[in-house]
Amino acid sequence: MGNFLQNRLKSKIALLSLLLVLTMTIVAQGASYPAWDGDTVYTGGEKVSYNNSIWEAKWWTKGNEPGASQWGPWKLIEGDGGNDNPTVPATPTGLSTTIAGTSQIDISWNAVTEATDYDLKVDGVIVSDVTSPYSDTGLQAESTHSYQVRAKNEAGASAWSSEVTAITDADSNNDGNDGNDDVIQHVDPMPNTERKVLTDAEITARYGELNPNFTPEKMEAGIREILDAQLYEEMFPHRYGSDYSNDVMGNNQPDILTLENLISGAKELAKYVVREEVKNYARKVYRLNKVTKEEVVIWEDKDFDASWLSDVEPVVTVADYGAFMVQGDLETRKRELAAFFANTSHETTGGWETAPGGQYSWGHYYIEEMGCDDDTVGLYTDQNHEYSPHVSYHGRGIKQLSWNYNYKFFSSFIYDDASILLNEPQRVVHDGKLLMQSAVWFWMTPQHPKPSCHDIMAGVWEPTAEDIAANRLPGFGATINVINGGLEAGRPNDSRVLDRIGFFERYTQMLGVDTGQNVDCFDQDPWN
Repeated sequence: MGNFLQNRLKSKIALLSLLLVLTMTIVAQGASYPAWDGDTVYTGGEKVSYNNSIWEAKWWTKGNEPGASQWGPWKLIEGDGGNDNPTVPATPTGLSTTIAGTSQIDISWNAVTEATDYDLKVDGVIVSDVTSPYSDTGLQAESTHSYQVRAKNEAGASAWSSEVTAITDADSNNDGNDGNDDVIQHVDPMPNTERKVLTDAEITARYGELNPNFTPEKMEAGIREILDAQLYEEMFPHRYGSDYSNDVMGNNQPDILTLENLISGAKELAKYVVREEVKNYARKVYRLNKVTKEEVVIWEDKDFDASWLSDVEPVVTVADYGAFMVQGDLETRKRELAAFFANTSHETTGGWETAPGGQYSWGHYYIEEMGCDDDTVGLYTDQNHEYSPHVSYHGRGIKQLSWNYNYKFFSSFIYDDASILLNEPQRVVHDGKLLMQSAVWFWMTPQHPKPSCHDIMAGVWEPTAEDIAANRLPGFGATINVINGGLEAGRPNDSRVLDRIGFFERYTQMLGVDTGQNVDCFDQDPWN
């Protein structure tokens, strides 16, 4: 009996010793790292101890609890993270929609490894045990619908994904205007008709060697490496459709400015590359689908093939939309994202000097030019291009797409028919994915002699001698010049430029990078 008790005692001592060693190991490993503090700002690479584990910050963060989200700003280095139930599936990512006519929307998302099935929230109603893709059918033409998805298994359900919205196509047989076809169909259909399928050799000759990394999948990975849902919420706490906007300001708006809408919209653009040819003032633009290898003319000025320009060698610029948030090292891509959001935030800000949370936390508060709505008519019309007198081409979206010729160009790019957005420009504010696409499309599109904003921030643009003489040098300031140089460049301490810079400084700090050089355009001449 004595030997039995003695052996029991030795076993307990051995077990306690082992637990003590394991505890001391965690303490010893974390001894050089401070305990996580919700009031402290941490930048990428800093380590803390929390829940008997060691965590490393992936980017700028404050108040975000380590381990609260798998997409959060903390990476687990040592320990189990204090997670008592690691088998609950992660929240699905990549939620996106595809319009399938006037009565159907197809919804898809990325599979979650631990999931056995999924719930889909359709217009606030939960549909259980669905699979991707899922078709929402029996819808009305031109009706708006919202979707969220969560993953499930025997351990429980994940959090709901961010919401995405989509609007079904219009019914061409019923314009909804009491037989007045002129209202909706003032601009006749303008389908892109000049098209051909290119061989690989022709693609290389016209577009150069295509970068195999500029794909939708690489783009999504590149964006998610920089930005997760939690950081996105911190960047835009007062955005259109946010809880603050709806609950505090009483706006009652759908949350369409989501990270998932940005990603799904940008991914659709990633399959395209354009070739811009410019002769003096005349331009012709081709769009190549990298998957089908079909080339389509999406813009041609009427004088491009005129006899007096026949001897002019065109200036050629190629832009691959798959480069968005993929091109360049991590620091370069973070700075580009900050520049992108800084400019879109200035265009849509609702902030003021003493605003709650700070003046520069109010980006994306508006998605439509103030004082305008679907009933506004007659604004921003250049009569040298097709237009409808029954609509307005005022600023819409986070980039504030404006003027009939820009709606025409974007519509031709997206829909293969320039008339779609000329007749229905309001689509840009009713479809969250299209709204985000319009901003990314503008950011990536060259406008000779201006470079694209992407090429500036990605380090691709090489200034000409004329640019250098005009002080147009690579940096955030040059993107301002591209966007609104005629009104903002060459104006020392212009308040609009200072506002853009304020947003840029906030976002670069949150992403853990510096602002780089040539941040303003105070001494730059605008491009002609």
